[in-house]
Amino acid sequence: MAADEKADGLQARALRPWNVLAIALSAISPTTSVFLVYGSGLSAAGTGIVWAFLIGGVIALGMALCYAEVGSVFPSAGGAYTIVRRALGPVWGGMTGILFLVLGLTSTASILVAAATYLSSLIPGGLPVGWVALAMMVLVTALSVGRISPASWVAAAMLGLELAVILVFTGFAFVHAAPANHPFTAPVIAGDGGALGAVGLAGLLAAVVPALFAFNGYDWPLYFAEESTGTRRTLPRAVVLGAGIAVVVEILAVVAATYAIGDVAKTAADESPLSLIAHQVMGPVGATVLIAGVVVAMFDTGLAANLGYARIYYSTARDGLLPGPIGRFFGPCRRGRRCPYAPSRSCSWATRSSASTAALTT
Repeated sequence: MAADEKADGLQARALRPWNVLAIALSAISPTTSVFLVYGSGLSAAGTGIVWAFLIGGVIALGMALCYAEVGSVFPSAGGAYTIVRRALGPVWGGMTGILFLVLGLTSTASILVAAATYLSSLIPGGLPVGWVALAMMVLVTALSVGRISPASWVAAAMLGLELAVILVFTGFAFVHAAPANHPFTAPVIAGDGGALGAVGLAGLLAAVVPALFAFNGYDWPLYFAEESTGTRRTLPRAVVLGAGIAVVVEILAVVAATYAIGDVAKTAADESPLSLIAHQVMGPVGATVLIAGVVVAMFDTGLAANLGYARIYYSTARDGLLPGPIGRFFGPCRRGRRCPYAPSRSCSWATRSSASTAALTT
């Protein structure tokens, strides 16, 4: 039996470079990232958020280069978990694996509940958020338990839609730049009573934290090392290229949005500053399109997250980190599908439980 036809292994050479890059960018999700963190960055650093994203982008690119280097040395479906385990030993590797296991049980649920919440805001009268999130998880599960290649193309298609939305928003925001706004040379922040003042170093550094979160996800190609062609070249390039594209797109969007702010105090106090800016520069229809793009982007991120965490579960089980019966349950790949079937289902079950709880309380 050929190596790529083993019942207990992942499907070798199933992903080409562009598929891996699409998954990486879907995990980062520039549209979701900017939409979610812009408000906290604006509150902390005012219009100095542009500098926070520039600093965060430099740090993210440096981290991406590190991940690319060590990922090429330790290519495995475990990704960062495997890197820590092989570099620092089983104890630290085990701790890292456990952290990923916990994240896998909560992150996708949070993303899809947020997506359902934004989708509900687009519908007059709203929608039952919990049930919508549950339906999204069912679809994510269906895509996750099949072969990886079709799921990667679905992720790529949704990625194209979200990038189109954020780039159109960026263009409109640049066109409607406020003449008196100078975020690079004279950044300001709203203080008590709406009075504007200079941005302090503490506020600027505080805004770097959400900026770093916005760029997170560039390590995701590493979790598909055993299913990619040209692993030692494809994965490092996907990590660095994914990070580079995300940094450029997000910084452009943040700079454009910040230049378009007419009233810093009003915008910073709004629950969703980016929606407010979109409404001002694109009108109500444009703002609706932006939120629809955010929903698509969040669903895409949920899919990419579920695919990645399932492979970490699979890798930890294969390495013997999980107890006997649990390890035997998570370890094998289902014959014919060539994906970590049980881990994918388990991530989905946890997410569906969270979504079901939300459904029962709405």
